[in-house]
Amino acid sequence: MGRNKIIKNLDYSLLVVVGLLLLIGLTMVYSSTHLKFAGHPDYYLLRQITAVVLGLGAGFVLLFYDYRVSDRVSYFLYGLNLVMLLLVLSPLGREVNGAKSWLFFFQPAEISKIILIITFATYLEKKESLKSFVDFIGPFIYMGIPTLLIIAQPNLGTALV
Repeated sequence: MGRNKIIKNLDYSLLVVVGLLLLIGLTMVYSSTHLKFAGHPDYYLLRQITAVVLGLGAGFVLLFYDYRVSDRVSYFLYGLNLVMLLLVLSPLGREVNGAKSWLFFFQPAEISKIILIITFATYLEKKESLKSFVDFIGPFIYMGIPTLLIIAQPNLGTALV
């Protein structure tokens, strides 16, 4: 898809709403944390601004992403997802606050949510129909395996999402 077509098809009202929500969120972070913690008075605000900039950058990159590519890498992503979730339960996983949900410096369960949305969409697209109860067994197993691995951490909140 060309750059001009992407810019032409942008939903500008959505961009305005997202911008306003970001500004309100940054204002709330600033007002609730400014000068209340040791160290730099704007530490949490700067940290949040960094996250906003990274998120906006990722969103900009995704504007040019061709979603049809995910069809070709769907099974690889699903397998990678399962491997990461299994590694969390191995000795490589790190326990924080009673939950063994960290692998090095990130939580695979958070990445798993995005991977499952992408791969499950591809899975359902390739299914011919979901008309009978038996047709739902495959999707339940497909989503059930990573969900059980997330529950085993234990991370019920992410598993429910």
